[in-house]
Amino acid sequence: MKFAVALSTAFVAAQAASIEAQAGAADWPTYPNYYLHDHYAEPSYDATYDEELPGADFNSHVYHFEDENMIWDQNDYTERVRVEAEMLVALEGLKETVTFLHHDIDHLNDVNDQQAERIHENHDDIYDNQQYIINSLDDTKDHIALLQHMALHSEHDLKQNRAALTLYCQQFAFATEMVAPCEAVLVDRDTELA
Repeated sequence: MKFAVALSTAFVAAQAASIEAQAGAADWPTYPNYYLHDHYAEPSYDATYDEELPGADFNSHVYHFEDENMIWDQNDYTERVRVEAEMLVALEGLKETVTFLHHDIDHLNDVNDQQAERIHENHDDIYDNQQYIINSLDDTKDHIALLQHMALHSEHDLKQNRAALTLYCQQFAFATEMVAPCEAVLVDRDTELA
């Protein structure tokens, strides 16, 4: 039992010495506004300890360990119990926070699933609308082609009718009653009346 206590004491001391050495050796960069909570205080590694901490040479500490000396007293035990009680309270608080976080994640997953379903439905609607537009464009193109064909036939018929009317007016231009009706057809044309 004493060996386990000595081992844990040496390990904690070695970690504390290592942290203290790192704090003194490195000038770590700071990031302002990194922590969101106003009550958070960045740790200070410049703190001094009231008692001298053992070094990192574990074998030397084991060799020189005196099992007659008390290494823990009531104050150490009380402090240890207080720290562990605070850690238990903090762990329970973290468990509650993690539970709320889990509920939030489940809610967000449900919202994501709903949005994904709506996106899929919108994609289907977009595809249907696109197909309708393509079909409408094809129908419109066919309708325009039919109208162009009808316009060409109408233009051809108009040319034939105008040619026939011009020929008719030229043949009966000697009749006085035909001058006025044929004036719009024959006047100001190349080879007709001037």
